[in-house]
Amino acid sequence: MRSLHIPPLTPTQRALLDRLYRTTEALRLRTRAQMILLSADQRLKVPQIALITRDSEATVLRWLKRYRAEGMDGLQAAPRPGRPSPLTEAYKAELLRLCAAAQRPATI
Repeated sequence: MRSLHIPPLTPTQRALLDRLYRTTEALRLRTRAQMILLSADQRLKVPQIALITRDSEATVLRWLKRYRAEGMDGLQAAPRPGRPSPLTEAYKAELLRLCAAAQRPATI
């Protein structure tokens, strides 16, 4: 497997990745940020990062390449083809409103 490192991060890049890693609830996005931070800060190689993140070396290499090519935007998953949802945004909003109204108030 080819070795690939992320060049040293600027303070702004480091802060964005660190905030993404600490605040996102999307596990995959958090793992991608961790891969970049491990490569840039600790200068770890792809096999070492793969062991830490429990991903394949090919996956780590793919995300490192995408980050180098696209920056923070490269960490987002690409849209996948598939059937569009039959539910409209208006229907979803109404459903959420009704569910919230149906919940019991908190007891003291």
